[in-house]
Amino acid sequence: MDPLDSETGTQLAYRIAAVRQGSVLGLTNVYLSAAVSYAAGSTAYDGYLEDSLGNLYPYQSTTHDKTADVSIKLGRAFLVSPFGDAQLIPYIAYGYHSWVRDSSDDQYGYYEHYRHQTVSAGLIGQYAFTSRLVGSADVSVGRTFGAKMTASIVGGTFNLGAKPVVTGMLGLDYAVTKHLHINASYQVTRFNYGMSNTVGNYYEPDSKTTEQWYLIGIGYSF
Repeated sequence: MDPLDSETGTQLAYRIAAVRQGSVLGLTNVYLSAAVSYAAGSTAYDGYLEDSLGNLYPYQSTTHDKTADVSIKLGRAFLVSPFGDAQLIPYIAYGYHSWVRDSSDDQYGYYEHYRHQTVSAGLIGQYAFTSRLVGSADVSVGRTFGAKMTASIVGGTFNLGAKPVVTGMLGLDYAVTKHLHINASYQVTRFNYGMSNTVGNYYEPDSKTTEQWYLIGIGYSF
């Protein structure tokens, strides 16, 4: 049966980010960014319950979710000739992802905590359409590691298999004044988990997750 179950929904999300581009130890145009994201809300679970004989029964429920992400990027910017208003930034990145899944309000529900780390390589492209409006595109490819899951119904830790992670982002930034900016972006991330070890006669099967972020924000330039 493929897929065995699925979970979909929309959540309210927040992100705080800081970006710096400048000289470091005599090296020009060094790019450094850090971001922390948080989202919370409910999702709809559509799957099955399994009895002691291995029989499956259709089952739907509502899950309360909390996700948190941390990302750090380090790279160097290069002007794109002959386009003086464009630059490319190759970078390496580290990320941490946490997902708390709580369905304990349901009689068959329980509490789970998934988390993993990532290492990626990516490329940012930026272009100034005007002196105030800058567009950007960001693509990265990497791999998860240290992926784990714990559940309230069983003792022990499920070690999940390392799999690829891919992220793409499009954004616009508009300078209202010299220091005040407004921005909007769309980001999509796709990652997988490999099948886990067995814990208390349970195991986590292969899975895939797609996250989409729509963000509108205010920025301040020093």
